[in-house]
Amino acid sequence: MEQSHQPFYKRVIVSIIVLVSIYILGFIGYVLIEKMSFLDAIFMTTITITTVGYGVVKELSTAGTIFTIVLIIIGTGSAAYILISLADFMLNEFLAGRAQDRRVRKMISKLKNHIILCGYGTTGRYIARELYKTKN
Repeated sequence: MEQSHQPFYKRVIVSIIVLVSIYILGFIGYVLIEKMSFLDAIFMTTITITTVGYGVVKELSTAGTIFTIVLIIIGTGSAAYILISLADFMLNEFLAGRAQDRRVRKMISKLKNHIILCGYGTTGRYIARELYKTKN
């Protein structure tokens, strides 16, 4: 994993863990509060977090309504954070990568009569001294 990407990966992994936790919490909440079936609880959690707006599976109690409001706020906030993180990463990679490529190509195009010396061991130091002496 590239060093510059580590904060991004950590941010996305933590966000996904939070979102999955909210999803599990939503499922458990609907099962316990509203006595929904497995499929209905998953469906309600999905439409609540994604704010699709299909409507409720069944009429909610006061506790279920309050739970749904909290789930909407927490779930959509987490989902939005993940999407923003992904968009930020992609835009930064695309724009920064393009700018870096242009800068490198521009620098290379300006190079004339240059020498690249790889390594500075015994041989490299000798070659560097000789090049310096001859001003090559």
